Amino acid sequence: MCGRYLYYYDKDDEEIQKIVKQIDKNKSKTVSGEIYPSNMATVIVRSVLTSLKWGYLLSKSNLIINARSETLLQKPLFKNSYLDGKRCLIPAQIFFEWKKENTKKIKYEIFSNYKKTFFMAGIYNSFTDKEENKVFSYVILTTDSNKYIEKIHNRMPVIINSREDQFLWMNKSTQLKDLNNIIKKSSNIELNFRQNQKIN
Repeated sequence: MCGRYLYYYDKDDEEIQKIVKQIDKNKSKTVSGEIYPSNMATVIVRSVLTSLKWGYLLSKSNLIINARSETLLQKPLFKNSYLDGKRCLIPAQIFFEWKKENTKKIKYEIFSNYKKTFFMAGIYNSFTDKEENKVFSYVILTTDSNKYIEKIHNRMPVIINSREDQFLWMNKSTQLKDLNNIIKKSSNIELNFRQNQKIN
């Protein structure tokens, strides 16, 4: 799974500027730095940078932050978002995983050697909170970890590297077989990791 990640918005970041055409007014409400579940965070929807809440809130104590890509079509909660074109990209510089070593859980930073900012695949939808307000939320899609990080954790976010695949992912008319091929490419994404120095 992906339970936390790091993203700093940088107006000079070329990876963001090549895909973003305009900046949503809600950007100022987003968290910058380490992103936790339920935070408002920067997300790209149809080439627009906006802010959505991380996690589908099904009840007061049930927040779903990840969706297994292998079972998307088997669960109505995710299937509708996926097939209706409610697909997004979540920019990040690092995502975190914890590995159990003896009696301790060690926090690791996982990152790309080649791209300052990479993009995780997500889906989004709208929900009604307890105050009857409409809230737009996203979850991060996950897949089996590839050979670069399988020693740290058995799951990883689906990462979409190429510009062409990024636009296909957000295009409502992209066919299911092409979406599945994009997900499979995560197995070839070269990643690296290091132990996080902060204790948390």
